[in-house]
Parts: sequence; structure tokens; C-alpha cells
Amino acid sequence: MSLLDRWRRKPARKGVVGLELRGDGVAMVRLSASGPEDAGRLDLCEFRPCEDAAELPAVLAAAVRDHGLAGMRCVAVLPPGRYGLRLLDAPDVEPDELPAAAHWLVKDLIDFPIEEAVVDQFPLPEKPGRPSRLYVATARSEVVQRVVSAVEEAGLALAAVEVGELALRNLAARVPEDEQGLALLRLGRRGGLLSMTQGGSLYLARGVETGLDALVREPVPDPGTPGAEDPGAFDLGPGIEEPAANEAFDGLVLEIQRSLDYYESQLGQTPIAQLALAPLEEPVPGLLPYLEKHLSTGVRGLALDDLVPSDALPESLQGRCLAALGGALRNDAGDAAPAQQVDLYQLRFQKVRPPFAAALMAAGLAGVVALLGAVWGLAAWRNAAAVERVETLRAERGAESTRVTELATLYPAAEVDPALEARVADLEQERAAKLRLLGLLSNQSLGNTRGFSGHVTGIARRRVDGLWLRTVRIEAGGGELVLEGSALDAAQVPRFLQALGDEDAFAGSEFRSLRMERSIDQPGRIDWSARTRAEDDDAGEEPR
Repeated sequence: MSLLDRWRRKPARKGVVGLELRGDGVAMVRLSASGPEDAGRLDLCEFRPCEDAAELPAVLAAAVRDHGLAGMRCVAVLPPGRYGLRLLDAPDVEPDELPAAAHWLVKDLIDFPIEEAVVDQFPLPEKPGRPSRLYVATARSEVVQRVVSAVEEAGLALAAVEVGELALRNLAARVPEDEQGLALLRLGRRGGLLSMTQGGSLYLARGVETGLDALVREPVPDPGTPGAEDPGAFDLGPGIEEPAANEAFDGLVLEIQRSLDYYESQLGQTPIAQLALAPLEEPVPGLLPYLEKHLSTGVRGLALDDLVPSDALPESLQGRCLAALGGALRNDAGDAAPAQQVDLYQLRFQKVRPPFAAALMAAGLAGVVALLGAVWGLAAWRNAAAVERVETLRAERGAESTRVTELATLYPAAEVDPALEARVADLEQERAAKLRLLGLLSNQSLGNTRGFSGHVTGIARRRVDGLWLRTVRIEAGGGELVLEGSALDAAQVPRFLQALGDEDAFAGSEFRSLRMERSIDQPGRIDWSARTRAEDDDAGEEPR
């Protein structure tokens, strides 16, 4: 069906068709919706088998024709193994940049070129104190294209291409226990899918390796046999060859319990209130009681009539059509739609008929011509205005040039006065001389400018009985002091020198040399000399 057909064709009646194109057949349901908030009744639930996946388009077309579904809105669910879903840390970008960022996140995680991929994403609900995370869905473009072509050629109005995890979320949202937290387990032939939701939001989805083949003690199909590549068989890991029932049951319980623990510890959620076991394509005796006994949460069975009104249906049929029903329950109704949504059906997969393309091209061409005409007119108007402005500026420049010439005539350049230049040079020399003098006075390079009266007064004031001076030499502008004299008692000399330190004139001075010797002529007399500079410091100097 082309894009033009989708615009022109009206649905035959209210409702929606859900599809899952499995490798072993077509699972189809129809909901007769009565409004956006009401899914209505399940009035069609059918599984049409086929032996070869190449027959799927013909089988689907026959089902649409037999039930008169042409033109009805349809949601197709990709079977497991035909897409990937990865839980990743959300990049710190604006919301409108997330689609591009999602491509970069999975670029190195997929085993085919990103140019050949269809990518979409949806966030996990925010939780304070934990990093933002999101699920990124990827699929090969050719896989999605085959589904799109089969659906449109059958005459259905394709609305979206859904993934199985969100199809299960749509089902779980209709179970009352979802408000407190619900785990929904769907088992296929060689594996399964476990989803954990709360309040209509998906928090965790994990593949389960234990499938029906292991639980009913049947060997895994040989890869060369029909159905071995069945995408509907949940081939998410190696099968178990002819296992014992208790080993398979224990393995399934272990996988479920680990997922429940991860949900609580790593995602910071409250414990799951209930595990719902979806209808099985093949009965497994004792499975439900075994899960009830060995799991830490409540366990219950689930049937399609628990979700939507329907007639009694065989459990095997319910199991095969479960994902199709989840797709049909997808809500795209504006504000009522959940934030978690993906659609791998993108515009580049929509076919457009040539007549419509030609008409669109002609209309576009006419619009381009009209736009170019408007642009040309605007450019011409702007060009005329610019020319007029240039002429005005030229006239203003000429007037300003004339004014400059007149001012130069009235006010000629001033002549330099030689007398003033000489006076300036003299003042600069005088200023330099005064600066040099100020520097000399500031750093005391001229010596002591305060005199030596303070030194003499200090020596006189610190008189000591029994001690007298013969020589007082003040050198280096007061910076060096030499005292020579005699004393009757040797202890009087250091007492005198220490007393001098209390005088302001000697503040900061330190006697570094002190000599005392008993007089030869008068044994009762001590001759002494003290100086503020040690004699070794005079090495190389001439004696004074």
C-alpha cells in the first residue's frame, strides 16, 4: 500500500489488527475498539501456519481477504531474533538529540553497518539518585522492509512496527498487579522473554534461555530441519539436549530469581508483587506449582480473556497470538500514549506511486519557482536601496573632504618654539639630578646624616665605676664602633657593653670582638678592647 493509499483509504470499521510474522506462520488478532481508551473486544484470534518463511506474504494476504480486514489499522510485532534491544546509559543531550545519539551508542554494538540499521529508543522512568538509562532497539533495514511490504501488499494500513518487549508491556499494563510491580513470562520453543513493569512502564526485559523444548524433555531441533531458524522460537541461547525435567525447571527458576534480584538491587525498585505466566503454546505439566513453590514472589497464570473480553480460546492458540495482541493494544492516542514507545516503521520504507511523485514534484517545483521569484524581487529591491545609499555616502564624503580643507587653511599646523624646547630639556636635567639626590638620601649612601651625639651621650650615660675608656672610634657613619679602655674587674666589661645595647644610638649593634688582658705594669688592672666588627672582617684592609 502506498502513502497516498493510506491517506485516501478509510478503515472498514473501528478497530485494530495485531500481527506477528513468525517463521512458522502468521499470528493475527483483531480488536473491535470502541474508542481511544477502550480496546473493545477480541473478535478474531488466529494462527495460520506455513512451512517456509517465503510463504508468509501469501498466507497473510489470504487471512486479510478471508476476514475482510483490508484497510484496517495494523501494528506488526517483530519476532525475537529479528531485532536487538539493549539497556544503555542515557547520554547527556537534549531530548531532540536523542535519536542521533542512539545511533552512536549502538554503532559499535551491532554486527552490521549502522547505515543498514533502523534505530529507535525509549527511556526508563527517572529515579532520583540513579543515572538515566534507556533502551535502544535496532533491526536490519531489510528485515523491517520485508515486514512492511508483506503488510501493505496484504491491504492493511500499517501504523507501527513494534518490538516484543513493549508488546508484553502493553499486556502487563492491563493486569491489576502491575500497579505494585508485575513480572510477565512468555515461553517459546527454545527460550523465553521476561518483562518487569510497574504502573504501565517497562523497567527490565531479559531473554530466558530455558524454553518449552527443555521443559517437556524434547531435544532442540537440528539446524537442518524446518523451523530450526524459526524467529518465533525465541532462539536466545543454546538449547538443552534431552534434559531432565527438574534440571530444566531449576534452571528456569534460577534465571527468573536472578532477574528479580537485579530489578531490586540494580534498578532500585520495590520487590515485584506477582509473576504472571503467559499462556503456553504447549502444556508443561507441573510448571505453575513448581514456580509458586521455588520463587520468592507470588505466581499466577494468565489468559487472554483476563486482558480483553473474548470467547474461550485454546491455550496453545493464546500462546501463539500473545505478542500480536500486545501489538494491537499499542496506544498511539496523543497525550494518552505512554512515553515508552518505539516504531521501526520509518518513512523511508513507505512506497510512493509515480503519479503521486510527479504531482508532488510539480507542486514542489512551482513552489520553488515562486520562492525564487520572491527572493529575486527582494534582492532587486535591496540592491536598489544599496545603490542609493552608496551615492548618499559618496556625497557626504565629498562634503567632509571640503570641510577638512577649509579647517586646514584656518588652523595651520603650529610651529615649534626653540626656546621652549631648550627650557624643557633644562627642566628634565634638573628633575633627573633631584631624583638622584633623593635616592642618595633615601638609601643612606651618604652615611650617617644624624651625627654622633647620640653615641657619645649613650656612652656617657652608661658609666660603670671601676671602668674607664681611653679610645672611642665611630666609623662607617656610625655603623662600626671601637672601644678601648681598662677596668679593675673583668666582669665590669661585659656589663658595660650590655648596658650600651639599651641606648637608641646602639640599637641593632652587636659587639663581635672582645679582648681582655691583665696589664703588665699594673697587675690589678684589666686592659680591654671591643668592636662591633670582628678583626677577621678587616682582612685585606689597611690598619687605621
